[in-house]
Amino acid sequence: MPDTPVSEDPSYWSNSPFWLQKIKTYFNLLDDNNDGLIIKDEWDEITARFVSCSPGYNKDAIKKARNVMWASFRAGDAQIVTFGMFKKCQAFKQVLFENDMEASKNFTRAFFNVFDTDRNGHIDQSEYKKYLECLGIDPGFSEVAFNSIDTNKDGEITYEEFHEAFLDFFHGLDRAGCGTYLYGPIPEVESENS
Repeated sequence: MPDTPVSEDPSYWSNSPFWLQKIKTYFNLLDDNNDGLIIKDEWDEITARFVSCSPGYNKDAIKKARNVMWASFRAGDAQIVTFGMFKKCQAFKQVLFENDMEASKNFTRAFFNVFDTDRNGHIDQSEYKKYLECLGIDPGFSEVAFNSIDTNKDGEITYEEFHEAFLDFFHGLDRAGCGTYLYGPIPEVESENS
């Protein structure tokens, strides 16, 4: 777990400019057409990319996970998600995941299993590169991200390292954290009111 003080208050994270940069990175991955909104069609396209990147995995399970995640991103019955809605949702998730480590582990285990395509219990450099490609991230960035997550520097990402990187991305406030680049390069946030 990252060495970050825990707070029950979602504004603890949402008031951090660095945390906002990381959440903006995540939002931008899901905003396929870069219009500042995530709509269901974009989410479906991302799911289709993951299905095509993950041969041999249960497509229905991936689609079910997609539906659960889409419901968690939205506010009520909204059919679009703005960055403002998204960052509020993510701040509340920080409190939930911090207090429910089992839910956090189940979530990261599901993703880890999708990217461990040869099912050998670790993610190697080529699998991680494919993961970034599925997310639409320049695969040339994979070495930087991979090396930050592979904390024991053995050339593979274990589930424990992946989970730690996930926690660091969503909870950590240290720019040198192991999960800083989990979802690619970190952009600057133009405005905290966006």
